[in-house]
Amino acid sequence: MITSIILALHFLGVVPAESAYLSLYIVGLVLLIAEIGVVSFGMLFVNGLLALYAGYSLHMGQPMFFNIPMGWGVIFSVAFIEFITIAAAVIIWKKVQNIKTETGAEGMIGQKVQIVNWDGIKGKVKYEGEIWQAESKAEMDFNKDDEVSIESVGKMKLIVKA
Repeated sequence: MITSIILALHFLGVVPAESAYLSLYIVGLVLLIAEIGVVSFGMLFVNGLLALYAGYSLHMGQPMFFNIPMGWGVIFSVAFIEFITIAAAVIIWKKVQNIKTETGAEGMIGQKVQIVNWDGIKGKVKYEGEIWQAESKAEMDFNKDDEVSIESVGKMKLIVKA
């Protein structure tokens, strides 16, 4: 995206060629170095190579992009591809963020358990074949084999609710 912006500023006459190719070299190197520390699935690497290639083309005085004369069509094409790639990455990231945890203590919350025995606020419950110590925040009257939900999990003890 930054490559397209620098090229657009150059072709608009806002940035001279020397500043444009120097900026493209710097941006390209920064993006290549950033790929080492940031998980971007190669997006930063590809954008870094594009920036270096575009900077080299401007520096050599041949504004060609893969043997195509560099102009607005090339800039918009590169910017569009970069935008689609970034948009797809953001959409995938949002979907992955919304996946519910299925393992560990976080995966237990909301699950149904059966009462094995209960006395006031403490008792034992059965969760996936295992017997767990359990508590409730208020005094409850549960009978054997009643189903309750896990509200939270703490140090080998389940907090349950009706």
